Amino acid sequence: QHPDPNRPPHRTINTMSTEAPSFKYTEDKSDPVAYLRSQDQMAREYEVKIQSVLLLQDKIKQCYRREGVNHFQNCRELTKQYKAMTGADDFYSYKPSKASE
Repeated sequence: QHPDPNRPPHRTINTMSTEAPSFKYTEDKSDPVAYLRSQDQMAREYEVKIQSVLLLQDKIKQCYRREGVNHFQNCRELTKQYKAMTGADDFYSYKPSKASE
């Protein structure tokens, strides 16, 4: 069958959209589109932070099991990286970090 020429083309929503280079966080609700985009972007960044920590936790677990009694020395860099990621003041917040504003 041929598509109907009077019907607009089918559009899909890209749920994995990337951040625009000039993206600004906003708390101003007078522009609802910008506000919702801001909220969506913060949610995506928060989820990425959580998933990267979970991946690092898995690497640490594997290192501990592989190294046995020497895990204090041989897994030190991974644990330092984990502490740096989770020790940040804004890690558990649902707000953008100061560096990304």
